[in-house]
Amino acid sequence: AFLLSESMRGEGGVLKNIHGKRFCHNYHKLAELAPRDVVSRAIFSEMQKTDSEFVYLDLTGLEKDFVKNRFPKIYNTCLDFGLDITKEYIPVSPAAHYYMGGVETDLWGRTSIEGLYAAGETACTGVHGANRLASNSLLEGVVFGGRSAKAAIVDSKHKTLQKNNVDYKDEIDLSDKYEVYLQEIQETMWENVGVVRNFDGLAKAVSYFNEKLEMISDKKPANQKTGEIINMFYVGKLMALAAASREGSRGAHFREDFPEKSKEDYHIIFKDGKFSPINR
Repeated sequence: AFLLSESMRGEGGVLKNIHGKRFCHNYHKLAELAPRDVVSRAIFSEMQKTDSEFVYLDLTGLEKDFVKNRFPKIYNTCLDFGLDITKEYIPVSPAAHYYMGGVETDLWGRTSIEGLYAAGETACTGVHGANRLASNSLLEGVVFGGRSAKAAIVDSKHKTLQKNNVDYKDEIDLSDKYEVYLQEIQETMWENVGVVRNFDGLAKAVSYFNEKLEMISDKKPANQKTGEIINMFYVGKLMALAAASREGSRGAHFREDFPEKSKEDYHIIFKDGKFSPINR
């Protein structure tokens, strides 16, 4: 699977369910041109109704040369998979592909830890709001990456770098189960912290991550793969806790048990290494 540009819908591509019927107009007056969170939920709902793992994106109504010239990379990649998108439907599904939160920073990439900077997807700069606009992902990395570098140069002048050692009780090696845990995390997040959320599902996700984090305790990761899995356990729990504490819907965060749009503007943050969500 790979990411398809939503501009394909903007250029006239339409979404159809597995029975070949358009459905987006049933969910929003702008149909395929509705905001991305609305379209994602429409696809998700249609997949559930038809008991399918995908819907179709149909570009066959557009001129062949236009499609090939407007989307050359997508056209050729699909050809490599044996799919001619000028003649055949493209199976598609919603996917999480950008993190609209992260380490809280100022507008120069500074975090709450002196000397630590964050930029791009790993940072929470506040520029995305509740529903990131297309292409703002690349812009965020370019703009705040440069600003973070400039801030680091200024802040590090006349300072001596020191190496700090962290004491751990024991090491833990999860590398042999890397793929197993990766699949478990993906399934847990998709099923419980995905396009449509509710308290029961979020609680189930928190329970899963609690169990894994208890296993880790204060152990040191023995290698990179173990470190990656441990980080995913932590981030997954933080996301589920934040989503559970936000009893309302806004943008990409949709609670079917609290479908009304949240009226208050605030971020949910965690600080001092505690799993206690704070509204700011």
